[in-house]
Amino acid sequence: MKVMIYVANVVWKVNWCCAIIAQPHFIRHACLSRFIPEGNWYCLQCRCLTCWDVVSDQTASFSAGTLRCSLCKHSYHETCIEGKYAKIGSLHKWFCGVSCHKIYKGLQSRVGLMNDISDGISWRLLQCINGDFKAHSSMDFLALKAECNSRLAVAITIIEDYFLQMVDPKTKIDMIPQTLYNWGSQFPRLDFEGFFTVVLAKEDVMVSVASIRIHGRDVAELPFVATCRKFQKRGMSRLLLSSIEEMLKVLKVEKLVLPASSPELVQTWTNKFGFQHLDEDDKISLKKVNLMLLPNSTWLKKPLV
Repeated sequence: MKVMIYVANVVWKVNWCCAIIAQPHFIRHACLSRFIPEGNWYCLQCRCLTCWDVVSDQTASFSAGTLRCSLCKHSYHETCIEGKYAKIGSLHKWFCGVSCHKIYKGLQSRVGLMNDISDGISWRLLQCINGDFKAHSSMDFLALKAECNSRLAVAITIIEDYFLQMVDPKTKIDMIPQTLYNWGSQFPRLDFEGFFTVVLAKEDVMVSVASIRIHGRDVAELPFVATCRKFQKRGMSRLLLSSIEEMLKVLKVEKLVLPASSPELVQTWTNKFGFQHLDEDDKISLKKVNLMLLPNSTWLKKPLV
């Protein structure tokens, strides 16, 4: 695999790969700890979070001796967690603990439902619905599928109007539709499974959109937030963020993080929305999380507890 390291806007390519899935990563020079590992190297997504040894499979919740949480996506050896975590799940879903299971159920129960705010403004939680989706909300499956998928098509146009096209250099995949349609992949950097889209509407006209993924109780990421041009600077982003934060608090998620792609956006998020810069403990803990990689961005946090 070729690892691409961004140093002073210059991309250097070196032969360095995860020995399990040979995946390209975007890695900042400061994250290399001043050395390149010799021999076989395994990324954090390919290691058991209990013993830190390699796991055998990244693509399924269940495999021979390996379990992968359907919410936080952390992998474990079955023998390592025996007796430590509750086994909660079905044939196709498994959760590493009660908190991940509760968050997953809480999200699924909210998909497609309209939440009124005031003055004709409402928000919804959306996720792409396919034949394998198991509805947990009160809506009929076909109605839920039509509701979510049609609104996601509109949400993509708002995101694409605000953000430059983001194409993975190796696969040429456009990452914005992949994120909003929560497509999975065997490559962690292209694995967008678990993303939800939150939309804000005024009189049923979509005005603001955000993409969110929850990585267990510790953290949720928010890579995309956009408001259509007609409604910018009218407080819509603040209403959308407030709705997301309230939902996360109910789900008992402790922290929200997002990437700011410019100094101006860093100032906006910190001064107007209460976000903070990451401290060293945050940076260490987030290394265990498969966050969406956005080059040249500054990650910010907002505690929710």
